[in-house]
Amino acid sequence: MDSINLPLKGVQYPNIMLGNSPDRDREIELISDIIKACAEAGIPCVRYGLNPTTGGLGRTGSFVDHGGATSDAFNYEQGQHQPPHPDVGRVDADTIWERIEYFVERVAPVDEEYEVRMALHPMDPPPRPQPPRFQKG
Repeated sequence: MDSINLPLKGVQYPNIMLGNSPDRDREIELISDIIKACAEAGIPCVRYGLNPTTGGLGRTGSFVDHGGATSDAFNYEQGQHQPPHPDVGRVDADTIWERIEYFVERVAPVDEEYEVRMALHPMDPPPRPQPPRFQKG
């Protein structure tokens, strides 16, 4: 096996992205233990995705994608009018980034020590329409 997904999506480890200390620190310690176990099992990479909600962000519809497959869609303008997640409320981009940084700063040293790589799946949808460095013009 080349990699595994860390169990960060869903309700298994919600406090990491909810920012609830000391519970998030306990969850980060459990994630660190998983990374150590991966190293012992010879799994060289862990994949993670961090999302500010426990169940993913809402979608604003769907569209027909390649080969006729139906895919979820998210339109930022439409998404601004969705009600906040009942467990989280509205979370601004700065808070999201603070929580991501908090996690990475504590887990990256474990990855380095045990020589396990981390692969990030970007947040889907992102916390703002386009970061300034990606804007056209």
